[in-house]
Amino acid sequence: MRLEMKNYLFATYISLLLLSISSCDNKIEINAGYKEIPIVYGLIDISEDQHYIRIEKAFQNSDNTSSSQITQIPDSLYFDTLVVKMFDANNPSNYILLDRYDGKMFPKDSGTFSSNRNTLYTTTKTLPTTTGTLGLEIYNPKSGKKYTASTPVIYGGEFKDFGSPFVAMNESKAKVIQYVFSKGNNAFMYDLFVRLYYKEMNASDTSITSDKTIDFFFEKGYLTSGFDSYSNNSYKKIAWVDFLRFLKVGLKEDASKIRRVSNLTFSAYGGSSELAELLELSKPVIGFVQKNSEYSNISNGALGIFTSRNYVYKEKALVDSSFYYIAKYAPNFIY
Repeated sequence: MRLEMKNYLFATYISLLLLSISSCDNKIEINAGYKEIPIVYGLIDISEDQHYIRIEKAFQNSDNTSSSQITQIPDSLYFDTLVVKMFDANNPSNYILLDRYDGKMFPKDSGTFSSNRNTLYTTTKTLPTTTGTLGLEIYNPKSGKKYTASTPVIYGGEFKDFGSPFVAMNESKAKVIQYVFSKGNNAFMYDLFVRLYYKEMNASDTSITSDKTIDFFFEKGYLTSGFDSYSNNSYKKIAWVDFLRFLKVGLKEDASKIRRVSNLTFSAYGGSSELAELLELSKPVIGFVQKNSEYSNISNGALGIFTSRNYVYKEKALVDSSFYYIAKYAPNFIY
């Protein structure tokens, strides 16, 4: 999940926001005077070494400039003088300032909006709190406006084995591995998946390699009430033949590549109640009137979300038969 997913969720949120503005209120003046409306997307994960927050201006047309022209002007999409900080909500004097970063490492995809700049606010500093409530403050010196938000930090979560820690795959539905997980603090829902790490080599020169992963999801948005204990009602059984079949369709045949298994992890991404609410409100509405409420937990008229998630994983040991069956099912793997 990481930055790619964040950017994807942000783009989805903005698209839905603009759709709701254009379709739900026929009294909006399209060429009204400029109004400062920050759009914020911050998803803080304490397992990360670096944190990013995206802050942009809400797209607004003008009297003498077309929409297509405006979207190609970076200054129309980004603020240039923001002071952004995160702080311990229980001790505001404990804070860190975020650096402005124009995103050369993460260029935007081509499209309607300018890709010449991808401004983010980032830090590699230790967060002011990793177990309490984290605050966000955005200050614009030009306008004197300040925007704030806060979120409980999600932390913890634990995997526990029932039975052997080794994964011996075969083609029998009866061969399963038990996925047992205890939720983290402040987590509301989880995406649960198995992640296969593999090395991809150039078939003509195996010294040319790249490390890759593929994820097999078996639960998305799973509510944490199912993980309150290690009882027999709180674990999942995965038929490994289903995983093997997934590899066959999830990876493309490529005769120019050779692949070899590196590792396997059981993984979980925990999300907050705010994130769950945003995703729920972002679902398409079936009916004649497309009208969803606009979710935001940012103060003073800003729109967006500032929240927390966490990533927890447990490595598994693969025995020899596992490599054999992966190579049998997954394209271009060697045993």
